Amino acid sequence: VMMHTACSCTLYGLQQNQVAPVMIREVLQRLTKCKSHQLQLLDTVNSPMPFQYIHLLSVLTIFVSAILGVCMGICDSWIAPPAYAATLLIILGLFELVCGLAKPFESSFEADF
Repeated sequence: VMMHTACSCTLYGLQQNQVAPVMIREVLQRLTKCKSHQLQLLDTVNSPMPFQYIHLLSVLTIFVSAILGVCMGICDSWIAPPAYAATLLIILGLFELVCGLAKPFESSFEADF
């Protein structure tokens, strides 16, 4: 509401001062761009999980998977490959769970109980 009022007042003032239409369009485009940034900021603030946590989780998942793979590759045990596969399955499953919790309402399938 406030942004709409600001745009209306700005447009009225620019038309009263007989500013060139190119300048009016430029000012209104900047106000519209400002509004889109405000909406994007509100969407980020209202997300269920902070943006930084998702990226931190991604980096940690990649780092743990890489280090665990190197350690299991160095190991001479026959149990290392199955243990690595099971551990990786658990880690990636937890990663998918957290990604699903980050945006819970953007699911492609609907379950109606």
